[in-house]
Amino acid sequence: MHLAATIALGVSRRVRIPCAAAATAVLLCAASPAFSQTIEEVRVLGNEKAEDSLIFQSFGMESGDSYQVDKVRQGIRNLYRQGLFRDIQVEVEPGAEGVVVTLRIQENPTLLRVRYDGSKKLKQDDFDEVVQLVPGQVVSLRDVEQARRDILDLYEEKGYLLAEVETDFKGDRRADLVFRVNEGKKVQVKTIRFAGNDHVESDALRGVMETKEDRWYRGADFKRDVFEEDKLAIVSRLGEAGYVDARVVDVQKTFNDTKEELYLDITVEEGPEYRVGTIDLDHGGVIPEDRLRRAVLIEEGEPFNTVLFEESTQNLYTLLHEEGYIYCSVDAVRDPGEDRIINVDYHLLEREPARINRVVITGNTKTHERVIRRELRIHPGDVFRRSAVLRSQREVFQLGFFNDIQLDSRTADRETGAIDLLLNVEERTTGTASLGAGVNSTSGLTGFLQLSQNNFLGRGQVISMRGEFGRFRELELSFTEPWLFGTPTSAGFDLYDTRRRYNEFTEKRRGGGLRVGRPFPWLDYTRITASYSLANYVIEAESGFEDQIGDVDPDTGVRSGRSEDLISSIALVLFRNSVDSPFFPTRGSATRLLNEIGGGPLGGDQHFDLVTLQHTAYFRTVGKFVLSLGGRVGILQGLDSADEVPFWKRFRLGGISRYGLRGYEDFDVVPDEDLASTGGRAMFSTTTEIRYPVVQAVQVLSFFDAGNTWETPTRTDLTDLKRGAGFGIRIDVPMVGQLGFDYGYGFDRSERQGGPGWQFHFQLGGVSF
Repeated sequence: MHLAATIALGVSRRVRIPCAAAATAVLLCAASPAFSQTIEEVRVLGNEKAEDSLIFQSFGMESGDSYQVDKVRQGIRNLYRQGLFRDIQVEVEPGAEGVVVTLRIQENPTLLRVRYDGSKKLKQDDFDEVVQLVPGQVVSLRDVEQARRDILDLYEEKGYLLAEVETDFKGDRRADLVFRVNEGKKVQVKTIRFAGNDHVESDALRGVMETKEDRWYRGADFKRDVFEEDKLAIVSRLGEAGYVDARVVDVQKTFNDTKEELYLDITVEEGPEYRVGTIDLDHGGVIPEDRLRRAVLIEEGEPFNTVLFEESTQNLYTLLHEEGYIYCSVDAVRDPGEDRIINVDYHLLEREPARINRVVITGNTKTHERVIRRELRIHPGDVFRRSAVLRSQREVFQLGFFNDIQLDSRTADRETGAIDLLLNVEERTTGTASLGAGVNSTSGLTGFLQLSQNNFLGRGQVISMRGEFGRFRELELSFTEPWLFGTPTSAGFDLYDTRRRYNEFTEKRRGGGLRVGRPFPWLDYTRITASYSLANYVIEAESGFEDQIGDVDPDTGVRSGRSEDLISSIALVLFRNSVDSPFFPTRGSATRLLNEIGGGPLGGDQHFDLVTLQHTAYFRTVGKFVLSLGGRVGILQGLDSADEVPFWKRFRLGGISRYGLRGYEDFDVVPDEDLASTGGRAMFSTTTEIRYPVVQAVQVLSFFDAGNTWETPTRTDLTDLKRGAGFGIRIDVPMVGQLGFDYGYGFDRSERQGGPGWQFHFQLGGVSF
């Protein structure tokens, strides 16, 4: 029978050492430096999965070694680090020639299954994202505890601050793990109160926080990581007011009786207010000092704004980078003086300007490299200017051939400082199949099918075929070469054959045109395009309307019910586009001015002058919301007689047609509803949209449209506009283009149109600007 003695090893377990006699146990427990025994043998018992060799190697003691308690402790630590063992006991017994050390191993079990009981708000997939335990894995108690903490963190992230999680981990060799969850109630931040802010309003501090107070129009979840960022934002806001030493000193969290509402009490310490003293610029003189000082946003005598101070430093870097000094350094030194004054010394070291050695393009598997290079605004040998690099990225992206464009650089020559510009593109599908359909009272069932390739054979050429069906039938074929003869001159042609059937007549038009365009030399982001078209235009009266349509017989004074004209026209288009994305713009603007003249010196049978102006501007607002404001105006006049203009040139608003007005049917907003086919000779419309990107390729929107048409420009009345409002969604679909759904309410629909009500609009593929 053994006497048991226990030695505390300073680890998370105790090692039990049974001994043959009490005297031996006392000696071993004393662990005297003078005491030394030779290990005769090391035995391992209880292991089934772990190899003996692994245990011996980790334990680090073997036969022939001197038995030392410190080494035993270290060996136990090494074994526990393997994560394979639940319990380890060391037994020491005297042997024939020394001591026998026995390691009794209890291995961690293999996990059979994981279950979550009591979870209602979170699903299995939610837990799988944070719990790193899978069946078949050897699991320790430490692993289980870490998983429990991860689950608590997940609930806190979702706003369940009072969630509780217990574990049930049973089994020796194989075990089931059950997490018993008490989710509690979701906590909302009811009130955020501040103390210690004597000079900066509490509303100003609350305004910079992502954590918000609960209101009827929004939730107010409390998330720990977000709140940590909020504390930094609070300090930054106090720093804007000149309180450089400000800090958050305490945060108290209290709950109401039901523990559904959280009250945050934040105590800040403003410290003294500092003001800006002198501002010195120490530089090499390569950039005039007045330009450098314009980049500095802080002003002498004003409160020391820490945010503007940091922005000033960044502005100086940007200014130097713009001039090619990318290896520059800007050392901003704050020197606190007397009377709470901070003097600022900017030390600028420009070094040599960097030049472009090569422009390396990667990722383009379809698009020819020259198609990309011709859009660049920076070339080998040029000074590395940040604005030129970013403009190059923008111009390549505007081609519409790529999902993403990443810029990078690397040093090409350490002696001269020359760098290589790296441009990595991610190509997108450029071929699209666009489809749209609808029903309205004027034209019945209508729709269109368009097949287009905006990067034909990878050369940047555009080819498009369009067919419109229903009572409005249209066939079009167009081709555009964007860079003719290696110059930024675009050229193309259009062929078309259309038939539009109205209640009173059928209109047919067949012809074609040529186009040529160039960048406009005096306006950035701008092109001018000239085009010529020649078309045969036929009108045939429907039964019962022969006496209203066609040429008049000079002998009988009776109309023929049919007329045929040759239309010869030339058009000039000035188009400026500074938007940041061809797919979902967030800033910039697009403006299109068109003037088309038919007949006159060009010949033909129809003489008219058409002018349209369209403008849309995009603005980033709160968060990711984007506001767009657009307007369109048009005037159509006959050259011989103001009223003698082609029917097909008249303005007809409604739906998502060329002159769209959502909430109304296509082509349905005209001056004379009893003769909808006539359209108007004056038009005005405006659109306001707010968009929000759900993900990169999906945006939801709300809109308000207003517009109308008038018989003559002199009858234009901007107080008489048809109004529509609603909501929609836009989805960027590969091989298709932009998929759109709009649901609009027409406030001013006439009785013929069914009165005020909702109208659904669908489009597959974008509508041309």
